[in-house]
Amino acid sequence: TPSARDAEAPAETRFEEACFAFFTDGDAAARDLLVEFEALVAVLESPGEVGVQVEKANELSLACGVTLENLRPDATRASYRRAKDEARSRAHAALRARRLEALRSGLEAPDDDRQPTVWAHASRALAGLKQFARAYAETVGAQPFLLGLLSLLVEQQRSSTVVRWRFDSAALTDAAAETFIADAVRLFRDLPLLRVSADLPGELVLELAPTWSDLNLSRLLKAAGRASPEAARPTGRIEPTDRPRTNVDGALDESPPLVDLVCIDFCAFL
Repeated sequence: TPSARDAEAPAETRFEEACFAFFTDGDAAARDLLVEFEALVAVLESPGEVGVQVEKANELSLACGVTLENLRPDATRASYRRAKDEARSRAHAALRARRLEALRSGLEAPDDDRQPTVWAHASRALAGLKQFARAYAETVGAQPFLLGLLSLLVEQQRSSTVVRWRFDSAALTDAAAETFIADAVRLFRDLPLLRVSADLPGELVLELAPTWSDLNLSRLLKAAGRASPEAARPTGRIEPTDRPRTNVDGALDESPPLVDLVCIDFCAFL
């Protein structure tokens, strides 16, 4: 528990470590300590407030100095607030570092050499995008990434050359739950979305395989669904290249089985 980390540490240091445990892992004892801290502050700063409940000090609150007597000086309360804010900042930095490492590892993994001209690969991309869009369509933090990906698909279909998507990696690392990065990296492989460069924690530059046909890009757009009119702006920007697409008309595409063709082209995706 946070109180047992360092028996010799000053009370305020132990309080900061307890806050860090809560912001990092949701530690239950640390959560109760923070609730108690806010209640004591309310009693001291708004003594006439009705409904404030102060629990009897326990071992952790005593060890961390979360008591009426210790918090009575204004300077002490201000110092404890700074410790809480510092713990929150440290926790957020640690979370971002973990997410960056997960993103870096995912991007550095070997490519599976999936070709969208092979129907099994194209259908996997369609299913993967559909699943991803359904999972995160209502997640506010994920919407800029989803809209950026949608812009890439639209602009790629309009262009006879390959286009690139350049965006800040924070659109992934700061967007949603930690599972978001793993799901996004899996989607990169399903499409496949090829990494041109990755200057983490800075920019990512990605592009679609040049063998995506206009027809299969239309199917991808259908799988992605429509963005909410109230959604955020798409992240990043789309840039042209001088590399030609090699399968615009779909001449290289493997024909899908009839049952897949009927479902994909005539059934609603969402």
